[in-house]
Amino acid sequence: LDHRMGDNCSQSKCTRFHPFCTHCNDDGCMECEEGFNADDSLPEGSQCQPCHRFDPRCIHCNADECTLCVDLLLLSIHRSGGRLNDPPLTMDELTRELSITVPFGSTQEDAFYDA
Repeated sequence: LDHRMGDNCSQSKCTRFHPFCTHCNDDGCMECEEGFNADDSLPEGSQCQPCHRFDPRCIHCNADECTLCVDLLLLSIHRSGGRLNDPPLTMDELTRELSITVPFGSTQEDAFYDA
């Protein structure tokens, strides 16, 4: 693996480009964690740009636009909470409620129809 180093390949060479860079070559970051896009034209340390710069709901983007939005409330429920690198939820997302009560861990599909 070109983007890993160390005796057991456990260390990433890509963190020099950005802490969220997951794949890189010698010239720059090629791929970032979900919610970020790689831009190797930027200086080392800032080559992963957040997709929420286009829209708070954007989870996949390129340098010019958001390519995929998600429902932040349902994404948080699916992941059991936000990650440290997720943008904070807006007030309307924080106060939004689903129309029916859903027990934790439910696979009841109709519970999310109105979300």
